[in-house]
Amino acid sequence: MKEFKVRSGFILRLLLWLLLMYTICRIGFAIYNYSDLDMHSSQTWISVILYGLRFDISSIILINIFFILLHLLPVRYLINRRVSIFLQFLFLTFNIFFIFLNCIDIVYFPFVLKRMQSDVVLFVNGQKGNELFNLLPTFFIQYLPVWLLFGAITYILVRVYKHEFKKFLNRTEEIKFTYHSVIYPFLVAGLSII
Repeated sequence: MKEFKVRSGFILRLLLWLLLMYTICRIGFAIYNYSDLDMHSSQTWISVILYGLRFDISSIILINIFFILLHLLPVRYLINRRVSIFLQFLFLTFNIFFIFLNCIDIVYFPFVLKRMQSDVVLFVNGQKGNELFNLLPTFFIQYLPVWLLFGAITYILVRVYKHEFKKFLNRTEEIKFTYHSVIYPFLVAGLSII
């Protein structure tokens, strides 16, 4: 049981940090695109943040489902150096990529007045023009505050992961492997589906 608490606490803290990062991106989106959005009352701001939290929670769980499922393994496998490096790479790569897309969406919105969708791929592969890669240096300079926000979030996310993983390792030293530690995560996952 203690192993399950340590493991779920580690995952929950990481997911809460991600939720904070996505909320910061959402607030940045609203501030940057304030003139294009009808957000003149505090009630509208609160609604955007609350509805955004609901969307962000489902997105974060979907993005990290593989990472979460791998944490159903017994702790003795998770503290293996190769496995822990793979899990760190998995967590940071997926989350940094989607935060990057979120930051791109901040500057993409004023051009089309809608959130980024799959049609943005048409700009990358050249079906909607070949100027994207020529304009990248200009976009980088013109939207520097957004890229600084992305850099700060990435830095914080890497530091948080390393800090939380170190706490996770310190707590797992006192845990002995039991079969209950394998059964509890599957039980919780099964009950959450029902």
